[in-house]
Amino acid sequence: MFNRRQFIQTSAAAAAGSMLASSSLLAAVTNNSKLKNIGLQLWSVAKILAQDFEGTLQLLKENSYKEFEFFGPYPFSTQKDKDSWNAITPMLGFSQSGYFNHTPAELKEILDRNGFTTPGMHVGLDTLRNNLGEAAAAAHILGQQYAGLAAIPDEERKTLDDYKRMADEFNKIGAKAKELGIRFYYHNHGYGFKEMEGRIPFDVILERTDPSLVFLEMDLYWTSAAGADPVKYLDANPGRYKLMHVKDMKKQ
Repeated sequence: MFNRRQFIQTSAAAAAGSMLASSSLLAAVTNNSKLKNIGLQLWSVAKILAQDFEGTLQLLKENSYKEFEFFGPYPFSTQKDKDSWNAITPMLGFSQSGYFNHTPAELKEILDRNGFTTPGMHVGLDTLRNNLGEAAAAAHILGQQYAGLAAIPDEERKTLDDYKRMADEFNKIGAKAKELGIRFYYHNHGYGFKEMEGRIPFDVILERTDPSLVFLEMDLYWTSAAGADPVKYLDANPGRYKLMHVKDMKKQ
């Protein structure tokens, strides 16, 4: 089991490209009455979770984290999404994901025992397209309200028409998710904020998607790094942003 020093060192290194708040930031936002739920995207500590799942959760608990967002693939993920994950694990240095070798019911027991909650999870696009039913079933067991797409695959966003098609598909996924009792959301990265064929692709997604079916998770770092104004998007789209990633990044 990791000790506190190892946890802080390892998680800080993992925070480049993740959602890990510093202890001072966590304290500051926790004391802000407007922010009720401060959590952690488990990608931030994925490597040590793979080595000691419950021990890492205990350290997170000791550091005041109570809410987690999970990342896939999961047991219910399609083979295509699992293959995509397996293609990148050699460079990541770990291969576990999802529920880290637990069933949804086992994971729910662990979360409840420690006073943790999980509002949502990142799900691969192929799974959202073809296996949303099983994803929703797992979400209900865990008490999750949201299933979201972390990123549009490169090959699916080459042209502005690709973004239009993706927005239309988001509406279909969102409608299906609603039928299944959950909500679909899209998490932005840095792509999509530069003009393409006279339009900002991210704006096209916003305009073509139904606000009652397609929700958003803003990544503050990636929005700012792309040169976009996060406050502008938040103000212009009230009620659509249901989750947010707050992080910084530095070169290693």
